[in-house]
Amino acid sequence: AAAVLLLLLNLQSARALRLPPRLGGGRAKSTGTLILVRHGDTQWDRRRRFTGWADPALSEAGEEQVGLAARALLESGYTFDVAYTSVLKRAVQTTWLLLKELSLVHITVHKDWRLNERSYGALTGRTHEEACRDFGHARVASWRRSFVAAPPGYPVDHPHSPAREARYLRWQESDGSFAPVAIPGGESLGDTIARCLPVWKDQIVSDLREGKRVLVVAHGNTIRAIMQAIDGVDDADVADLEVPSCIPFVYRFDWSGAELAVVRPEGAQVPGLSGEYLADDAVLREAQQRMRQASLNRYGLAEPTPDSHLHTDSGVEAPPVMVRRSAEDVEQEARIRTAVAASRRRQYVVIVRHGKTEHNKLGLFTGWEDVSLAQEGREEARKAGALLAAKGIEFDVVYTSWLQRAIETAWLILEGIDGQWIPIHKTWRLNERMYGALTGLSKKKTRAQFGDVQFKKWRRGYTTRPPPVSSFSANYPGNDRRYVDNIRDVRISLKETLIRSVECGRISIHRKLPHAESLKDCMERTIPYWVNSIEKEAIDAGKSVLVASSENAIRGLLMHLFDIPADRISGIEIPTGLPLVYDVQRKCLSLLEGDFSDHNFGNSGELLFTPCLLPDKEE
Repeated sequence: AAAVLLLLLNLQSARALRLPPRLGGGRAKSTGTLILVRHGDTQWDRRRRFTGWADPALSEAGEEQVGLAARALLESGYTFDVAYTSVLKRAVQTTWLLLKELSLVHITVHKDWRLNERSYGALTGRTHEEACRDFGHARVASWRRSFVAAPPGYPVDHPHSPAREARYLRWQESDGSFAPVAIPGGESLGDTIARCLPVWKDQIVSDLREGKRVLVVAHGNTIRAIMQAIDGVDDADVADLEVPSCIPFVYRFDWSGAELAVVRPEGAQVPGLSGEYLADDAVLREAQQRMRQASLNRYGLAEPTPDSHLHTDSGVEAPPVMVRRSAEDVEQEARIRTAVAASRRRQYVVIVRHGKTEHNKLGLFTGWEDVSLAQEGREEARKAGALLAAKGIEFDVVYTSWLQRAIETAWLILEGIDGQWIPIHKTWRLNERMYGALTGLSKKKTRAQFGDVQFKKWRRGYTTRPPPVSSFSANYPGNDRRYVDNIRDVRISLKETLIRSVECGRISIHRKLPHAESLKDCMERTIPYWVNSIEKEAIDAGKSVLVASSENAIRGLLMHLFDIPADRISGIEIPTGLPLVYDVQRKCLSLLEGDFSDHNFGNSGELLFTPCLLPDKEE
């Protein structure tokens, strides 16, 4: 066995430069797939309002559209490694619902304001009739999908101006640094495309070159921008591209020498485009016609004749008109934004255990088994979100695990505080303790079978691990693609590499993933992440942080924060769905309402609620 291991390691060293980036399982390198999805409908669509950077949620019909899009992706066998979307609710909600249906909520989702819809400035929120009343029919019609003409910017007192929104005032670049967004006024289609292109060139292309399968959920005009970048659609024709809601559009890529090139199908489904919609021609034509008519109706225009360009305005003689805000408006808005950005919010660090699951209700060991929230758990998360909103608590960043019960809890809390745009960092290091061979078993039956002493050691022991799970068990994370493909921050396991390589007849490198964990083992992955990522990158930078995780991951964090002795930590209980507010400066824990005695924190719960080191200057 030692000789085989040595041979494998020598082969690994020799092939190091040629191994694909996804070592686990030996999946061959590809050039990636890109799927574009326009968000589902909102209530504003029915009311024919100019939406732009306004933030209405999906309507029920829009949610149904997302369900159909997910079904089309499932039936076609598509999956994803990474997703991109805007910071607007309708796109973020579409992304969440798609990933939930595809069982991919653990993947990274990049939310970027540059993928926002075209800004309609002063038109935002108006119906066609209201816009014509204020600006005139000819002028309004001239702005429809114009590559160069832009509507007027937002007046300072505009009810839908994004100038005072935290998502733009406290925008964080990819390195985590704050960089307030310069809010555009009204944009032309050309302005929107120019804003969107850096995301395509600097990020999405890079992912495709690494072989990643990329999902982009965005808006009609930002999807047109990406289509133009890929297929070189002429500026005069890009407005003619009809992008229907929630019909996935697929681009495939291959290598042309050292360059990434789009694969062009023999028969183009859409003239001028190299991709294809996941819909038959009849369904696609109907959806495109519906989208075209909705756009024309919004501008009060008749359906154009077949030989007319869709982006021109039949019967409108007035030339495109550029209308800009006055210098006084711009100056006043700058003063307001400076004042709002300068107002220092109180920093909050909130830790919450995920809502209740059916496994919790049945008394089953869960660990890394990826169960969803029960209805009671969803209600707990919504209640937490409502409580945080009532207290005026906002967050800059969220940290959670790769387990859907924790991710959904974070999502529902953000929904409650109207913060779906907030960046979410997901890591396996915040997963629940790995219960090994106990995973999925009844706690009651395990106690009866092995006795109370052994049961307590396995369940809450600081150093005692449960029986390990087999390398061939479905509960072993080495058989789960999300861990095999994505964990890179642990060392290679010689044993697992040998087992997998012999099994598949070729070298298959595997990481040292847990077969079972004690609480101490769990802390050895959570505490470094807390110190080096959450504290260093967020808390020390003054950011307000939400951590949504599982009981033992949180128990370990609290043991670290409050120096709880190892012989007392087993007496700590963490209630589900209850926000725990950690005061970084005063080194103490508090609740948003009520007393800790109102909840079950276990027989050592008093160790969590010790007196604060410093007085609260804001009380």
